[in-house]
Amino acid sequence: MLADVASAETRRATWLRRWWAGAALALFAATWKLWTPQTEFPQVPLFGWAGSLPLACDRIALGVWLGSLASSAWWPDSRRSWIMVAASLLMLMVLDQHRLQPWAWQLFLMAIVWLAARSDESPERTARLLRVLTISIYFWSAVSKVDSEFFVSHGPTLVVALFGAVGIDVTQWPAFRGWFAVCLPLGELLVAIGLCWRRTRRCGLIAAIGLHVGLLLALGPLGLGHRPGVLIWNVAFIGHVWLLFGTSSFVVPPSRGVTPSSENRWKV
Repeated sequence: MLADVASAETRRATWLRRWWAGAALALFAATWKLWTPQTEFPQVPLFGWAGSLPLACDRIALGVWLGSLASSAWWPDSRRSWIMVAASLLMLMVLDQHRLQPWAWQLFLMAIVWLAARSDESPERTARLLRVLTISIYFWSAVSKVDSEFFVSHGPTLVVALFGAVGIDVTQWPAFRGWFAVCLPLGELLVAIGLCWRRTRRCGLIAAIGLHVGLLLALGPLGLGHRPGVLIWNVAFIGHVWLLFGTSSFVVPPSRGVTPSSENRWKV
């Protein structure tokens, strides 16, 4: 039974790595101008010495990054591929700090977690670290919205776009827009809390997926019409939380009559 569970967790970890390799390639396709050497928008090196590096370094790092992502999508368990993903992505961000996109920073941290895991280590321990990282993203996203600018401007705009995407006009309901704007960071905070423990994880997972579906409606072509990169990242996050927190066919159900201890039910 334990061997079956370990095998299921290994498959889950493999699919998570494959999912993010493919998602990163899709995100690159949507934001390719940011990652190629260009003069349309000024590049700002992260460190002064990086500005004196030849342009070839940028092109080589980009080629290595794309090649290693493609390799990781095909061979997701290859440590060599993920070493190259992390190293080349770090180099690209050092050469231009505009590339410190949230999804790129998240991918880099995840690659470091995967590389730090020992070959004989249980994939469940690595999954716990990734869950903590994911929960921290939801938590910080909620905390960062607690300011007057969001509640007065950005929040109500999101509310109007969200309801407008499903054919409901709330522009004449200022009080409703204000209260619903307050609920947005509160919802993210509840997602973070719900994902913290196994007992509340199913509710947290459903809420997280609903949150991203709502963002796709509000930010998509039916709403504010944001750039494709924002939409792809939300799609990537839906698959991410499902593979990391969901109970799917990857996990073998416990034997009849065996119940997890209360300690396991409350573990991250």
